[in-house]
Amino acid sequence: MSQRIVRTLVVLTAALAIGELVSAVIIWREAYTDAAPIAAALFAIPFVVATLLLINHRVVAGTVVAGLFSLFEAVQFPGWTRHSLLDAIYQSAYAALAIAVLMASVAVLVTRRRAVAGQGHPGPSS
Repeated sequence: MSQRIVRTLVVLTAALAIGELVSAVIIWREAYTDAAPIAAALFAIPFVVATLLLINHRVVAGTVVAGLFSLFEAVQFPGWTRHSLLDAIYQSAYAALAIAVLMASVAVLVTRRRAVAGQGHPGPSS
């Protein structure tokens, strides 16, 4: 399996974790009545866990966690409340990053599957 794809996924997943923490600070500073900065801060935990799993060579587990939570972020993006131009720009960039993590997760899983299938498994006989 290409280690470059895994390293890229580590960096992107760590960026999502940091992005959630930055988002929590922004939500806290805006101080709207329905704001929940704790929820954003807590949502950084799965991305930190995924990053640590990937760093510790638990590639499949880390990839699945990163992929599932980035899918959740991407699907939820249209429903996020935007109070300012900063919100719109930051949330759009964050959603794009989540989609990049999702694509990298799929790439890692496909590459790993192909590598396993190519090791001594001749496939169907003709």
